[in-house]
Amino acid sequence: MEALLIYDNLELLLNDSDIPTSLQYNGNGTNPDLTSASPDIADDVGREFIYDPGSEDFEIYIKSRYFD
Repeated sequence: MEALLIYDNLELLLNDSDIPTSLQYNGNGTNPDLTSASPDIADDVGREFIYDPGSEDFEIYIKSRYFD
């Protein structure tokens, strides 16, 4: 993954404040989803997490001011 980010000049869109996108049966959560964007639009791209009580994984919507 590191080579992909460097070779393709991408930025990883991950913040420590992001909610876990995958919940385990014991209630612990992880954030295995990696979203990336090119540096020229990375500041204008965000993620929205949609909770589905019937699923152990959250849906992730990529949002950009260019496509609102």
